[in-house]
Parts: sequence; C-alpha cells; structure tokens
Amino acid sequence: MKTPFMFMVLAFPAVASAEAYHVSVRGSDAAAGTAAAPWRTLQHAVATLKPGDSAQVGPGIYRERIEFPRGGTTEAPITLMAMPGARVVVSGADLLPDAWSPVQGLDGAYSHDWDRRFPINGPNDLTHPADKEHEVTGRAEQAIHDGRLLRQVLRREQLAPGTFFVDLDGRKLYVWLRDGGNPSGTDLEASTRTQWLAAAPGVSHVRVRGITFRYAANHAQRGAFFVGGGSRGWVIEDCVFERANGPGASFPGEGHMRIVGVCFIATSSQATSCLVNTARRWLLVGGWGLAKAQGQNEGDVVEGETTLRPASASGTNPTMMGSAIGTPAFMPPEQAAGRIDELGPTSDVYSLGATLYFLLTGDPPFK
Repeated sequence: MKTPFMFMVLAFPAVASAEAYHVSVRGSDAAAGTAAAPWRTLQHAVATLKPGDSAQVGPGIYRERIEFPRGGTTEAPITLMAMPGARVVVSGADLLPDAWSPVQGLDGAYSHDWDRRFPINGPNDLTHPADKEHEVTGRAEQAIHDGRLLRQVLRREQLAPGTFFVDLDGRKLYVWLRDGGNPSGTDLEASTRTQWLAAAPGVSHVRVRGITFRYAANHAQRGAFFVGGGSRGWVIEDCVFERANGPGASFPGEGHMRIVGVCFIATSSQATSCLVNTARRWLLVGGWGLAKAQGQNEGDVVEGETTLRPASASGTNPTMMGSAIGTPAFMPPEQAAGRIDELGPTSDVYSLGATLYFLLTGDPPFK
C-alpha cells in the first residue's frame, strides 16, 4: 500500500522592494526620479516615498517647505538624505533680485512689492507675545543681504544703513543696505515661509540626514522644523538648523526621537546644541548662556538627576534686542553688546573656541 502525500503550497504576500530616488536643483518633477533623471523638489520626493524608500538629494539650495504625508515602519523607515559630500540647504527665504525702486527723500533706501503676512492666530495677530516689549522681537519677518540679517524697524523714518521695514498696509518691503547700494542684482533674500519641514502627529519612522535648514519667518515657540506629537522613530542625523527667526526645531509629544551626534541649532538670537539620551529619552539643550531651563517631564525624571540650570539663565522669556544674556567669558563682542541682529556663524565659532579653550585648560579665556 502506498502512503499518499499531501503537498501544501503556502502563498506569502509579496514585499515591495525599497526604491532609491534622486533629487537635484536641475531636475524635474515630471522625471523618473533616477540618478540620470532626478526630481526637482523635495516635496515631490517625500510625497512619493513609501516605507523603505529613500531620496538622495544633490547639492544646492531648495527654497520650499516640506510636508511628510506619511512615514515608514520600524523595519522600513523613509529616508531623506544629502548625497555623500553634497552641501544641501533647505531655505525658508526667497531671492528678491529685481524690481527695487529708490525711496524718495531717503537716499540709500529702496522698496519692493511685498504681500506676505505671518499671523499667529487671526489675520492681524502679527506679534508674539503681543505687547509693547516685544513689538520688534515678536515679529517674524526676515531680510537678508549677502548672508547677513538686516535689523528690523517699525517705521519708515527709522530706516538706516543695515535695516529693513515692512509696510503691511502699503504692501511694501523697504531695505537700506549697509553700503547704501541698490539691492537689484544682489543676493537680497526675504523669508517667505514659516516652516522648513512639517509632519502631522503620528507620522513616524523617518530619517533626515546631512541637510542644513536656514532662515524661517516663524514666531517664538513655533519650530521651523516641526514633528507632531505621537510621532515615533524619527532620526535626525548631521543636520544643521540655523538663522530661523524663532526656534529651529520643535519635537512635542511623547514619541521617540533620536539625534545622532551633535545637531547645532543657530537662530537669529541664540546658538545652542542638542543631544538626545536614547536610553532615558531626554533631550539635553546646552547653549552658551542663552538656553532656558524648562524642567523635566515627570516620566523622564531619573533619581539623582536634576534639571540643568545654567548659572546665567534669566528665566524663560525670549531674548530682547539690546539685552546681553549669557556667560560673559564665552560671549562674542556683538552678543555682549546686545546686538543680536549681528549674531551669525562667526559668533558661534567664537563661542565654540572659548568653550574648547575652557575644556583644554580648565579656565575661561577671559576673566
């Protein structure tokens, strides 16, 4: 007697293979997204990516806002990354190279059509906090010339070399360059976007690597790089957040966030670095005297650890123009003088050098 055998065929669902796409400032969103035919915008890339996919970004400045409609999974994250060795910048500012007109009666001042408004809640709620003390520092506009921020004034008659004024009623942007020259044909930029990157609550398992995020017309307590609450599995690696009007990044909620290495956040009024302890799930922010201690979440408190409170901390209010907040021995001259509109990358280098000197010698460079 022959023993019958039963064969069972098991059918498994097919697993889609991960795709590696490419983006270039010389590309087209109508292209295939390959290395030979790259896409043009980062938004088109993230709108197309599926779990496990990646987008490699070529060098250049991408003047756009990125919004992630979906994330990946634990096993198959979505990745947005700069190509090896590429300098990739996502900017919240646009160039205004043409159509500047001289201002009658103000030799050295020029105007340009301007219809941008950056409200907090209602259409006329443009200052945060909305009080006399913050009527300038609470605004969100930015004007930049040759990589340097111009200082904002509130009336046209206050214009002077190195300043700008926004006439909301007249829909004009006025600038007076430091050299008094005509902005036409120069690298004159103005921030037109409040965010660089946004993800709704729950969008998880995304990796962002090697990208610099620069300039944003955002208000206090509103990060230009914003990941909604409840999002998990985000990894921010070798990124730079710089020269935003308000906070560089906001990661609200209780989700897991990992920042690999050191991620420098340099805004128009402060320069800080951030580290994440992935085991205990806390974010350490260390600044050269400008960090504001906020306390710890109850679930993250570890026995024997206390909240880091810099000796120079001055409460939780935003730093005002003309005020000198920080540790004097580590301040660059412009910070010590309260000229926060002049703070920039060179200021960060000065403070970093002073910090390294202290680490090597045990003494501050100046006493």
